[in-house]
This record gives sequence, C-alpha cells and structure tokens, in this order.
Amino acid sequence: MTKQLNTVALNSIAHKNKTSEAVFNVLACRERARGETDLRRLKGELIDEGFKVVPDDFVETFKALAKAGVGELEQKPGKAKRFRWHFNLKEVGKTGLNTAPVSVKARELMAEPQPLPKPAAANLKMTMGRCDFTMPSDLSLDEAR
Repeated sequence: MTKQLNTVALNSIAHKNKTSEAVFNVLACRERARGETDLRRLKGELIDEGFKVVPDDFVETFKALAKAGVGELEQKPGKAKRFRWHFNLKEVGKTGLNTAPVSVKARELMAEPQPLPKPAAANLKMTMGRCDFTMPSDLSLDEAR
C-alpha cells in the first residue's frame, strides 16, 4: 500500500501563518525535488525573495510537517537543521497550497485593491428592478445614434 499525503493536514499547516505560506510556496516552485532541505539555506532564500520570515513560525512549520509524517526534522550537534523528506517536496508544497504557487510580485498586486474602471460612454443604474440608462451630458445626438 502506497503512503498518501494528508491534504487536510498540509493545507492547515500551509495556511497557519505568512511564514508557513511562504515555505509552501517556495517548496512548490522548486526545480528539483531533493531528499533533504537545509533549513538555514531555505530561510535565506525566503528572505532573499522578499518574504518576511518569523523564526519561531519557520521552525514550527517543519515540526508540524514532521508530525504530519511527510519527513523528519534532524539536528546534529554543531550542524544546521535539516529536513529529510519522505515525499516529493514539490508535491508537499503544491498539496498544502491547494493551488498553483504565487510569485511575490503577484502577491503584492493581489494585496492592493484595484479600482474598477468607469464606463466611458454611459452609466447604468439599477433601482427596484428597473434599469435606468443615462447618457453623458456632453454626448451629441449624432454620437448617441
């Protein structure tokens, strides 16, 4: 029997805080799925890509991943922490996000509310089931036809 990823658990971990969302986003975007991840290097990558990393949240994300059974958190005396994956790390990232990964620039654009464009030629107003159509005051009769 093949082990399967726990989609609900991964989704919960991925959306717990901004740091865990950033971790899952970077995992999903990896070019190669390696068997282990150097956590110090990954943290540096996140910072370089413009994510704000809360150290406690970063470590808690990997503890939660270990608890979910997708890998093991290893720390040997005098060495950096590593996470050894039991599953393809790209699949873990994509499964946790439950969507396609989002670039930093796209995330910034989504965060800024964009005003809706106003119609150029006419305005429609819906009141009590009736639609009123008003023409701009500077529109000539020929332009209206």
